[in-house]
Amino acid sequence: MLHIDYIEPSTVINNFDNFKLYLNRISYICIPVQSFNDRILSLMNRKYIKKDYLNVILEIRKINPNIKLSNHLIFAYPTEKEIDFLDYFNYINLFDITELNEYSHFNNTANNFIESDFIDKKTLLKYKIILIKKKLQFKNKIKYI
Repeated sequence: MLHIDYIEPSTVINNFDNFKLYLNRISYICIPVQSFNDRILSLMNRKYIKKDYLNVILEIRKINPNIKLSNHLIFAYPTEKEIDFLDYFNYINLFDITELNEYSHFNNTANNFIESDFIDKKTLLKYKIILIKKKLQFKNKIKYI
């Protein structure tokens, strides 16, 4: 059985007809969506949309219900609203593990964010408290880095 630790979502989406032929040989796969919000995915320069990603995830589950699915999400992304953040939790049950990573700004990255786009410390603390509560609610499905 194959264990795929990381594969770019657009690779899976764009090549799914071929990819699905091998799903019964895969025991674990991590397909990190980064966000379930199309506006934020676009800001991240991702080349896929939520609907296409979710369709692939559902199809994978249908073809191989025993596969262990993992996902990565970035929270507190600049311009992210609380409703965007809370929406992540509507999809947690599709995965065996969801790793949540706090956004960190790196200089020399290709974005045009200004200071007011960043999540303030009070909101970030609120997100972290929500994460702790959700981690308890979803048992071992959430991993907060």
